Amino acid sequence: RRAYGSNHWGESAARQWLNSDAAANAWWTKQTIFDLKPNYANQPGFLNGLDADFLAAVGPVDSVTAYNTVYDVNGTITGTYTTRDRFWLPSRVEMGYGPENSISEGSVLPYYVGASETDKIKYDITNEATARYWWLRSPGLNSDIIVSGSLRNAAYVTSDGNLRPLGASISNDYAVRPAFCL
Repeated sequence: RRAYGSNHWGESAARQWLNSDAAANAWWTKQTIFDLKPNYANQPGFLNGLDADFLAAVGPVDSVTAYNTVYDVNGTITGTYTTRDRFWLPSRVEMGYGPENSISEGSVLPYYVGASETDKIKYDITNEATARYWWLRSPGLNSDIIVSGSLRNAAYVTSDGNLRPLGASISNDYAVRPAFCL
C-alpha cells in the first residue's frame, strides 16, 4: 500500500486536492502511515482560481464509500463510511456500474441513468480527440473486476468507457472528473 497507493477515498490526496483552494505545495497533508506526497502536490488546489460566485453556489454533499475488505488503519474493513465534500469523484454506483463488493455507494447520478459505456468516455481538455482513463472513488474490490482483497486498487473508467481496477499509484496520471451539486 505504501509503494502502490491506497484505495481509501476519505484519506486520499485526490480528495484533499479537489476541496482545497491552497497554493501549490500547501494543500496536501499526510493522512496515514501509507501516505506519500503525490506528484501533483506542486499544483495549486483545484478550487484555487475558480470563480467565487460559482464556488458560493456549490453545496456540500455526503458521499458513501465502501471500505476495502482487507485492512484499514482504524480496523474497519466492512461496510461504508461517509465523507462530506463540495467536489468528489463519483462511485461506480453513481456511474451506473453497480454496487462495490455488494455495497451500494449512493445511487446512479441522473446524467448516467441508462447511459452506455460510450456515454462514460471523457476526453482530454487539451486534445478533445484523445479519450482519457479517469478515477472513481470506489476501492475497486468487486469480484466482477478483480479478486477481492486488494488494499491499493481503485476503480477507474477506461478510454472506452469500461470499468477496471488499478493500483492508486502516485505516479499514475489518470484524469479526475469531479462531481458537484449546485
